[in-house]
Amino acid sequence: MDPQAADSGLEGRIPPMIQLFRVTKRYDGSIAALQDVTLTVDKGEFVYLMGPTGAGKTTLMKLIFLAEQPDEGSILVAGQNIARLRAQRVPHLRRSIGVVFQDYKLIPTRTIFENVALPLQVVRTPAQEIRKRTYQMLKSVGLHHKGDAFPPQLSGGEQQRVALARALANEPRILLADEPTGNLDLETAREIVDFLKGCNARGTTILMATHNVELVRESPRRVIRLSKGQVVEG
Repeated sequence: MDPQAADSGLEGRIPPMIQLFRVTKRYDGSIAALQDVTLTVDKGEFVYLMGPTGAGKTTLMKLIFLAEQPDEGSILVAGQNIARLRAQRVPHLRRSIGVVFQDYKLIPTRTIFENVALPLQVVRTPAQEIRKRTYQMLKSVGLHHKGDAFPPQLSGGEQQRVALARALANEPRILLADEPTGNLDLETAREIVDFLKGCNARGTTILMATHNVELVRESPRRVIRLSKGQVVEG
């Protein structure tokens, strides 16, 4: 499919939030982490990204977040070809995309409150607004009473909720969650998915990579399945 043709569409049509057209990404010049991938995620969708280790799930998310560049093909976010973005526009795009990792990536020497406030400070949000929104985000994940604690003092599930609060602090249009429940027990993983479903209900487009078949069975959504860098379902 031609990206320009996809953009032209019908007058007034809302473009998909994420589009990949024949995307290939190679490492070391020859190893294809993704091969000829074409897929679409509509605005407001909650999509599971599944496949074995090495299938290309993390690479796909890195491409959407512009942490990597494709070797071939086009990627559009909200109808905009991100490969054509000027360097000074990349931070603006990244502010519209929240990212959550399996290993949380919290700063251990900063308090929970400071971790969540960080993305708001980066975009120079006024101090009073930072305090208000950070408290609200921590309250939304049930951790407003632990704002002065440090990440190592929290359980894995609590740390993941802090990571979610931080990723959502700037009210991104897209949330990329890379195995956010991978280190958690099933009950805690269910709580994380329930929280993500609530975010999705409020309009956030979510792409969640997971191996957890049980979670997908309990909370069915569209599945995009990768195998050896290619889309085999979805």
